[in-house]
Amino acid sequence: MTLGGGRRKATDAIDYSVGLSEIAALGTEINTDTPLAMIHANSEKSWQEAAAEVRKAMVIGETKRETSPMVYRQVSE
Repeated sequence: MTLGGGRRKATDAIDYSVGLSEIAALGTEINTDTPLAMIHANSEKSWQEAAAEVRKAMVIGETKRETSPMVYRQVSE
């Protein structure tokens, strides 16, 4: 939303050139040179705001967390 790739209301335009890519997956070993995500923005201000949101959304710890399977359970009839 900060970057303009979503809508706050139905009449808002979507900027398809902005967003996140190459997001570090859960459990990825990182260091100070490892990017958490690639931010595609159309202004310095929106880039800074998105970077702050990415930092707040991620937790970096000393130990690797176990990842959950992509499909947790299949429900069938």
